[in-house]
Amino acid sequence: MFDYTATYTDQYQVTMSQVYFHKGMRDETAIFDYFFRKLPFEGGYAVFAGLEDLLNALENFRFDQKDLAFLEKEGMDRDFLDYLEDFRFTGNIYAAKEGDLIFPNRPVLSVEAPIIEAQLLETLTLNTLNYQSLIATKASRMRLSAGNRKLVDFGLRRAPEPADIRPAAQPSSADLTPPAMCAADAITASRYRAPWPTHSCSATIRR
Repeated sequence: MFDYTATYTDQYQVTMSQVYFHKGMRDETAIFDYFFRKLPFEGGYAVFAGLEDLLNALENFRFDQKDLAFLEKEGMDRDFLDYLEDFRFTGNIYAAKEGDLIFPNRPVLSVEAPIIEAQLLETLTLNTLNYQSLIATKASRMRLSAGNRKLVDFGLRRAPEPADIRPAAQPSSADLTPPAMCAADAITASRYRAPWPTHSCSATIRR
């Protein structure tokens, strides 16, 4: 599966983190709220998805030697790189439950952590939750439209590369027949206890 090291982020997040480091702010606590402003598909709700994958990615979210070598070439200074070498996420995450209905302009997930940790997590959070929640919401709307008719997901063949294996499992959270892809089926079976098938952020700093 994809190896989420801490360079799975926008470079400006690392640049901002270096500024915090040199201004002596690295131990200050920040709270980043994840929310969205507009419902997709002109619907009345969205379905929250991707939390489990985000938490799993955090288990190994750190800078390896290749990451540090790349950042050194990009001009990051030695003191900051030494700090990143021991980087681990030590904060707290408060969130809705996977599969909950969520609505615009209210926090769905909050990250409370030292400001550098919260900043470096922002891109991964948006990337993971936005897409998986979109897929789960679409699957839910399809189920409501189809009634009792069987629906099968074949979306992987049109989706982006391997990163789409886990989103491919999201339709099962909306009672669609588990997906046609074997790897996604295995995730579906363990996460949703389904049978094997036959076929933008805001931030505040707490001082």
